Amino acid sequence: MATADDYAKWIVTNADKKGTPEFETVTQAYQAAKQDTVSANEMPAERRPPPTMAVVTSAPYKAIGGAADVLLNAPQNVVNLAKMGAGTLATAAGYPNLAPEVTAPPERVTNMLRSAGLIKPTENMTPAQKVWDVALQSATGGMLSPARTGAELVRSGGLGFISGATGQGVAEATGSPTAGVLASMAAPTALAVRNQMRQPAQMAAEQRNAERDATIRAAQKEGFLVTPGSVSPSTQNVLLERIGGKQRTEQTAASHNQDVADKLARRAVDLPPNESLTSEKMQAIRNQEFIKGYAPLEKIGPVAADNAYLTNLADIENKYLGASRSFPGTVSDSSNQAIRKMVDDHLVSSFDSKHALQEIRALRDQASKNFTAKETGLAKAQIDVANALEAQIERQLIASNAPNAKDMLAQFRASREKMAKAHNIEEAIVEGGGSINPQTLAAMLQRGEKLTGDLAIIARFANIAKPVMKRPGSMGTPAAGSMLGTGTGLAGAGAGIAGAPLMGVDPVTGFLLGTAATMAPETMRAAARKYLLSNPGQNRALPNYGANAPMSPALRNALIGLPVAQENQNRLNTYGIAQ
Repeated sequence: MATADDYAKWIVTNADKKGTPEFETVTQAYQAAKQDTVSANEMPAERRPPPTMAVVTSAPYKAIGGAADVLLNAPQNVVNLAKMGAGTLATAAGYPNLAPEVTAPPERVTNMLRSAGLIKPTENMTPAQKVWDVALQSATGGMLSPARTGAELVRSGGLGFISGATGQGVAEATGSPTAGVLASMAAPTALAVRNQMRQPAQMAAEQRNAERDATIRAAQKEGFLVTPGSVSPSTQNVLLERIGGKQRTEQTAASHNQDVADKLARRAVDLPPNESLTSEKMQAIRNQEFIKGYAPLEKIGPVAADNAYLTNLADIENKYLGASRSFPGTVSDSSNQAIRKMVDDHLVSSFDSKHALQEIRALRDQASKNFTAKETGLAKAQIDVANALEAQIERQLIASNAPNAKDMLAQFRASREKMAKAHNIEEAIVEGGGSINPQTLAAMLQRGEKLTGDLAIIARFANIAKPVMKRPGSMGTPAAGSMLGTGTGLAGAGAGIAGAPLMGVDPVTGFLLGTAATMAPETMRAAARKYLLSNPGQNRALPNYGANAPMSPALRNALIGLPVAQENQNRLNTYGIAQ
């Protein structure tokens, strides 16, 4: 940027140009530069720089008003561009007098904010103040662009601040408005290039995590909480969890998640919200569903075993015993014998529907007990045989062409599903607690059991979010750790009692004051936990892969660049020449 000495040298060198518009312009620039070297106290009131606080507080409102005025004045700006084009042509043709007059658009919103006192007078800003002014305006412009998350909003604001400060700083240092505008554009452009380079890796990560992310989204939709740092360990998430205390955050989340899991378990079998989850109630539900869906099928009578049924049984034997023929010992002798005998017992040419339904019920009960006893292979084989019997009854019912066959089949399938869910819930019930252990459902899922609906949501989430899906009783008291149970708390309380006479208060008041003094850090920790487990905090759990960011780069860059361009236009208007 040219100094007063530079202008003085030019004036001396070009004294012969005195009286020309160029000489007068440089003279004015010299006077302005000379005044800038005078201390603020020595300047006339009209030339003193504004308070920096006025610059800082006015900048955001300048950005808001400028952006609004640009939108409101869009039609007039288009007309002005047309007039400028016509004027250029008229001047080139030698008829400058025919050039239409360009009318400056009104600053309606800006003037309104100025009248309200939100935009304070900021004339005669120092170069440093101009940098702050433009940087804060650009930051505000960046934050006005659409954003999906708070993090995106902060990034846009930060990008605007850096771009504005860089652009105006370059303009002040070089005296070139063009260089300033180009510098302000460099930061968004560099970010765009960086994001493009990162996109392949981000897309790959998004694909790798698709299953996990879908599980978390489904769980969050039902009300489950996750600690954001365990899923997306960003600096902010990890820092917040450290402030809040990782263990206490997990305890609080686990206590909440237990209530959600119990709610979903009750909903899975249509149990009222205020009912406890007990084995007796699950057995009662199975009895009810047996009467509704299974008992009517007892009237079918004889059922002929078809080839599909015999094939299913053969597949069951091969599935669980095939490997043992070549590799003895892969299946325990007891399980081997039990599976082989079970398959052989069910290899019949026909059976009575009533007896088959009783057998199905018995097989499922036995499977539930064998799962608990870690006889997983035998339990799965029992379920598969029960499924083969059910499938054969279904085919018989469809082939009967009975008038109510369709309704009976629908009810049978609905009851079968509900009975299976009741079995699963019963296995997961914590006896004496009136609730379920989500980890038991996760174990079912992991060993290959088919879980559907609400139980699948519980199991899938518990399988990948174990720290927040533990039984609360197994983790200690949520949010425990009394301030008085720590050395800091005791020290604070003791200091309060000891200092009571000096403060002129009684020992009890001193105790309370001392304890309160130690509670400030705890209040901060509690606030961090509350945020992490709130909706905004939970939105931070899943990574933002950035591949499909919703903000418009063009809009963002325009809002960022507007203050830089405007300030440098003001410079040109002031001096009439490019410096």
